[in-house]
Amino acid sequence: MECQFLLTCSQVTKYNLSMTEERNRWITLIKDLRAEHNVSLSEAERIALSHPEWRRWVERQINTDSKCKRMAVRHIKDRGEDSLIEQSGGVLRAR
Repeated sequence: MECQFLLTCSQVTKYNLSMTEERNRWITLIKDLRAEHNVSLSEAERIALSHPEWRRWVERQINTDSKCKRMAVRHIKDRGEDSLIEQSGGVLRAR
């Protein structure tokens, strides 16, 4: 599926957004993808993670931002084998 991404990771970094503002970009992206493609939350997350820059951005966030890390660990616990994130050797990454 093709989609318009709100800001690429390089643009997010360029604008020096705070951690909260960066988290909000992700939430907004997922909301927009759900509306644009009429898909579930999980499918919108899969679409976003299929984009290499957003995938790198998510991996950086879940390993450096404590709030994002807590949410990622909770995502793994809640979704189990269907999780979009895995933990290996203390490092979280997108599947």
